[in-house]
Amino acid sequence: MQQRGLASALTALSMALGVAVMIAVIVVYGVAVRQFEQNAQGYHLIVGGKGGSLQLVLSTVYHIGQPLYPIPYSYYQKFLPGGEFAEVTEAAIPQCLGDSYQSPDGSIFRIVATTPDLLEKIHYGTNADRSLNS
Repeated sequence: MQQRGLASALTALSMALGVAVMIAVIVVYGVAVRQFEQNAQGYHLIVGGKGGSLQLVLSTVYHIGQPLYPIPYSYYQKFLPGGEFAEVTEAAIPQCLGDSYQSPDGSIFRIVATTPDLLEKIHYGTNADRSLNS
């Protein structure tokens, strides 16, 4: 009789542990998806050099991985006012990823070169629904 009680207790414990793990996976998945979607707000089109589209998004939006080959500055100018694609472009913002900087306390920061338009014309987070010119 004692063996049945032990087997039942171990079964109940393993079932509870399995349910807890499944709930943890679902919660972590939901948080990760929401965070990735929130970080990607503000971008409608990303133009980049040769390479895969996933690598372009990861390096431009999330700053993960190595940057792709740069495009010529003359091609970027086609998206500015007076350029070939200006009438279909709301905002063209150049971005260049560089090396990393290690601060004296040991933190590592990635160097990103861009213009102030990145912060002025693209809105992130809860205010992402504002228009580009607000």
